[in-house]
Amino acid sequence: MIPFMIFLNLFFLFFLSEASSRDMSSLQYERAEKGYQQPELYGEPSLYEGEVFFSDLRQLTFGGQNAEAYWSPDGTKLVFQSKRDGANVDSIYLLNLKDLSIERLSSGKGVTTCAWWLSDSRRIVFASTHEEMPGDPPPPDYSKGYVWPVHSSYEIYLMDTKTKHLEKLTDSDGYDAEGEGIMWDKNNTMVFTSSRDGDLDLYSMEIDGDRSITRLTYEPGYDGGSIPGYSGEYIVWRRTSDNTEEAIKDFKELLADDLVRPSQLDIWMMRSDGTHRIQITNNGAANFGPSIAPNDNFIFYVSNVNDPQGRDFDIYMHQLRDSHKLEDERVTFFKGFDGFPIFSPNGKWVVFASNRNGLVEGETNLFIAEWVGPPAN
Repeated sequence: MIPFMIFLNLFFLFFLSEASSRDMSSLQYERAEKGYQQPELYGEPSLYEGEVFFSDLRQLTFGGQNAEAYWSPDGTKLVFQSKRDGANVDSIYLLNLKDLSIERLSSGKGVTTCAWWLSDSRRIVFASTHEEMPGDPPPPDYSKGYVWPVHSSYEIYLMDTKTKHLEKLTDSDGYDAEGEGIMWDKNNTMVFTSSRDGDLDLYSMEIDGDRSITRLTYEPGYDGGSIPGYSGEYIVWRRTSDNTEEAIKDFKELLADDLVRPSQLDIWMMRSDGTHRIQITNNGAANFGPSIAPNDNFIFYVSNVNDPQGRDFDIYMHQLRDSHKLEDERVTFFKGFDGFPIFSPNGKWVVFASNRNGLVEGETNLFIAEWVGPPAN
């Protein structure tokens, strides 16, 4: 995924979103603006009309910008990224679902993104700039329009969450990140995005194998946000859809400056070896944040297809069986941001990020809901 906090920060800089209004003291408001956790100020989160596939909605974080929360294989923990407690950039955190305790895992230096568990429910991978860019990243060059940064200082690291031992997995001159997907039954094979060959393409690496790297995509444009299904048979990802000569020229010029211009994004799916690619969406909207149900029967993705202004992102469901007969179904209906849905390995729960029930504009928290839709396991 494009580093989520960067995307969300830029989104709210250019667009407005719905924010709730609460009675707070000036100190409480100031703390909320800086992302300090104040759970005592929150009411119970609500499901909105039409959200019939969710039940028993619960809030997991209470301030700041929190997203891209992914399950450990044993279903007891989440790893996620968050900008909170006065920090200017996001760090990687662990949330224990038994007692909702939260622990920061990354050092706090540089900017981090895209963490995922390995099969032992102990090790994780994540991307970080801490070696080459330990301070806050510079803002994007907005003279080039609405652009996203893809820092070439990002590398991917392997961490033991018990000992905090850190091992570098990638070491290229370009962008290495978005490794938020590990195929647990295939020697913990990681799928990630890299600019090492002059484009932004998908690659794979067997972390518990020889760690050789295989390129999976070759078309010009931005391939990223890849997440394999729990079965390890399929990968879903999003890629830019404008492949005109002018668009490709613009893409290459921006990439030379560690930038990309978000345009139409579509969801794609392929087998884990990079074959049998199919396009899932073609709706002219920004579609991203895909994930696959544990039984491989349907996928989630995030889109603003129902908002002509492009400000309302919701979660959608696409059936993979008889998909030509069925329309994609909308899962969330909050007027703001709902995104990054991911099933628990047993298919009973969904964790997602949302602006709902926030104290201040742009606040994004994590929520968990029981899944009462089509069987997922």
